[in-house]
Amino acid sequence: MSDALPLRFTFLACADLRRIWDSIAMPTYVYEGNAPERLAQAQAFADRFSHHCELLSRNPELGAERNDLLSGIRALPFEKHVVWYRARGEVVEVVRVLRASDFG
Repeated sequence: MSDALPLRFTFLACADLRRIWDSIAMPTYVYEGNAPERLAQAQAFADRFSHHCELLSRNPELGAERNDLLSGIRALPFEKHVVWYRARGEVVEVVRVLRASDFG
């Protein structure tokens, strides 16, 4: 296994992750769901995503090349999402984290 490259998240990727966190942790309706349970689910998602990012930082070639969309961009599925990233020198830059259903 190779050394891990540092990860960098764009502003848009951070906003995407915040939106995902909110969708898990915050109910759509005030009286929907159990708040501690939803927070635990959001934290579990964050833990799984963190592990996924560790794999990505150790294996930046793991995702499918999507040069048809943008030169150097790769896509790696994660649960119901796709992590869009690119290797930039000695850094892996996460560009976006979007719902997989948005891409057919």
